[in-house]
Amino acid sequence: MEEEVVKRYTLLISFACFFLMLFLAMMPTIEIQAGRIIAENKEKWEQAKKKDAIVTYENFISDTKVEEETTESALPEGTIRIPLPEESKDLVIEAENDYMNRVVTLTITGFDESLLEGDPMIGSPDHIMDVSAYMDGDAFVVQFLTEDVVEPTYEIEDGHLYLKLNNPWDIYERIVVIDAGHGGRLPGMVVGNTYEKDLTLKIVNYLKEYLEGNSAIKAYYTRTTDVDISLYDRAELANNVHANLFLSVHLNALAKKSEAGTNGTMTLYDEDKTEGEHTSYDFAKIVNDMLVEKLGSKNRGLTKGHDIYIIREANMPVALAEIGFMSNKKELELLKSDEYQQKCAHALYLAILKAFKEGY
Repeated sequence: MEEEVVKRYTLLISFACFFLMLFLAMMPTIEIQAGRIIAENKEKWEQAKKKDAIVTYENFISDTKVEEETTESALPEGTIRIPLPEESKDLVIEAENDYMNRVVTLTITGFDESLLEGDPMIGSPDHIMDVSAYMDGDAFVVQFLTEDVVEPTYEIEDGHLYLKLNNPWDIYERIVVIDAGHGGRLPGMVVGNTYEKDLTLKIVNYLKEYLEGNSAIKAYYTRTTDVDISLYDRAELANNVHANLFLSVHLNALAKKSEAGTNGTMTLYDEDKTEGEHTSYDFAKIVNDMLVEKLGSKNRGLTKGHDIYIIREANMPVALAEIGFMSNKKELELLKSDEYQQKCAHALYLAILKAFKEGY
């Protein structure tokens, strides 16, 4: 009998070890994920950049090195110098930051490419993985593929444009990352013809309008359209910009018909992030309380969420708001209305303001 028990335990342990090894093998490490995002951006970059580029990474680096050897000092870190025509008042300059793909595009309309022959584009290559510049009609378009998220700023001085690729935390005191749950091929909860991904996106885009009107807060968004964004990329954006807060917007649903009457608001937090004055729990409570107050929804309280990837991997206080239940017909009708979506967004905006006021 004892021998039979030992055999059974040995078999169980063997199966457990096998499945544990299989699970670990299938779980990508952060290092692999980090390499993947860079590889994917490089692939997109190679497809998008112009083959007839008049400035490439190689000659940008070469020209910069020659300039540094022939002058007393190099340009400040992260600064790019581009020559401008003598009459530069009529130039139209635009800077676009595709931060999810790490691509900064600078467009100068009214540019003559012959300027680069005697005064090449040079600069600090820090954080730059690749450069491609080309003429599009009378516009000079230069694109930088960066390793990290940067914030472009520029100024004109002494006949040159000085483009600075800044670390976000060096120029913004308050940074929040907003995540519209799901997207693309991942619809989230589905009730009839209504997808969670669409409702969360509408709420976030209303929230974006509020945040854009507040210059004291810099907001980044994991998505503002219906696209696939991996869980890694969502958390990585927040970590990369050193966000003060990370807010993820979701909706709830229950499958059982007996639970169709369940309604209300709940918010998830990271129970493992307890150090410091301002914790994930505290931020989640601010978000949950504000939603309940402004929406008049049932308070379902706070829920531990460390097992959820974006909550666990983000380095700052995280709140994942489950605003309402799509499985509740009455609440779903509210969630589908523009007016209620705006109320949700405004409540989230007020929660962000309160968190920053309390010192986050």
